[in-house]
Amino acid sequence: MLSISLAVVLMAYVSMQLIPIAGRMREYTFRTATVTGINELAQAAKTFYVDEVNARSWPASPEALASGTYLSMFENRNGYGYPYSFTIDGDTLIISTQAGGPDQANEIATHFGGLAAVTANVVSVAWSVPGNDANHEALVPRDGSRDIFGTITHRAGGAAGLVLNGNDIDSVGQLDSNGSVTIRNAGLTGLINSDVGAIDVLTVNDLRITP
Repeated sequence: MLSISLAVVLMAYVSMQLIPIAGRMREYTFRTATVTGINELAQAAKTFYVDEVNARSWPASPEALASGTYLSMFENRNGYGYPYSFTIDGDTLIISTQAGGPDQANEIATHFGGLAAVTANVVSVAWSVPGNDANHEALVPRDGSRDIFGTITHRAGGAAGLVLNGNDIDSVGQLDSNGSVTIRNAGLTGLINSDVGAIDVLTVNDLRITP
């Protein structure tokens, strides 16, 4: 009888020790699944962004990714059973989801460093536009899809100006200047060809008019 009692006590003790271990393992599984979900959504959203058919825009929701070819076999539910949501703030995509509590939310946030913020039980991770596309924003689009303002600088040393190295500017609708416009060919002779419109003042070394 004594041996049976000791066995029961021992089993109870072992069970008590295993319960918190099992809880920690379960929490680790929930947290890992949530972090994995955020990373998968972010990667799919970046692929969506750089796809030409989406015109450099973020997806409006996780469902927009799942309905296309960007994210397959994805269920919008994190390790704790809560959904993910998207918020677009300018060029930034914010992926948010709820954790089991503030401690769990902070644990998840540590995986994303300064990109993450925690409010109560909710962790939010901010993602900027993909690197190459961010660099492309500084380029002049050839298709005219985006207005370009400011000074074009294309000289060694950073001096303002545009050097075309003998190439042409075609199909100019209107050319405005606050100062004078000087056009020279290799022989330093001013030459302007005008099919339409009027020229108020024209100063050239050798005036030639072709009707």
